[in-house]
Amino acid sequence: MYAVFGKSLLKEEQRKDKAASKSSPSDRYYSNNNAYQISPNYYDIARCYEFIDLAKKTHDVRCIYIAQAEKVTIGGRPKLSKKTGKPLFRFVRLTGI
Repeated sequence: MYAVFGKSLLKEEQRKDKAASKSSPSDRYYSNNNAYQISPNYYDIARCYEFIDLAKKTHDVRCIYIAQAEKVTIGGRPKLSKKTGKPLFRFVRLTGI
């Protein structure tokens, strides 16, 4: 699975801890720190690029990188969720934009 990580201007302005910061909202929006998932999970990387092309048409979303999901392992064995018993996944940065 793949997902696009980046920032949303609306979310950045709503963050309470960012309000106390001395930097302007546009500075927080354009920094590459603390990116979060802004797209749904896709099974194809081409769909991620379609999302990025659509996001370029608006100024409310800034895409930073594409990440790929991988299983979390401990000692070669997949780590299971305590609630569901299913394997856990995490996103790992794949390509920058």
